[in-house]
Amino acid sequence: MDSTIVIDMLLGLVAILAGWTFKRIFILLDRLTQEDKILHARLTQLATDSIGREEFQSAINRVIDKLERMENRLMEKQ
Repeated sequence: MDSTIVIDMLLGLVAILAGWTFKRIFILLDRLTQEDKILHARLTQLATDSIGREEFQSAINRVIDKLERMENRLMEKQ
């Protein structure tokens, strides 16, 4: 065989492998984009369905009250 035919065959094989690799990369990138959209939707839904501001504020107030009582008890012991 002529050397140019062998080189052309090798270059063709490399081009086929590169094309297949790029195709796989773009398929995986599309799948990752879809999963990212699904995750974003789930996080957005979670953020909107979480507790309200009033519930959060009451929970924080309970924690602060408990800490103040603990602090007062420690101050009384000293």
